[in-house]
Amino acid sequence: MDDSMTAARFQALTQRLARIEDQLVILSAKVGVPYEQPTDDEIPANVRTLLAAGKTTDAIIELRRLKNLSLVEAKSIIDQL
Repeated sequence: MDDSMTAARFQALTQRLARIEDQLVILSAKVGVPYEQPTDDEIPANVRTLLAAGKTTDAIIELRRLKNLSLVEAKSIIDQL
């Protein structure tokens, strides 16, 4: 499997996982069981600070730099936070 196929597969799985988590939030609310989104301790504090300040593009750039990720990978991670 080449890198583009791996990246596409990873992105598809990431999107599927996000949809599953969205459903989990809905179902948890319906049955009265609190659900807290998992935190990713691997996301550096400065990236989270950029996100909190509304600097999404800067957060993606910084995450790419720190973790050596592709644009698609970094954006996918940031979009889930």
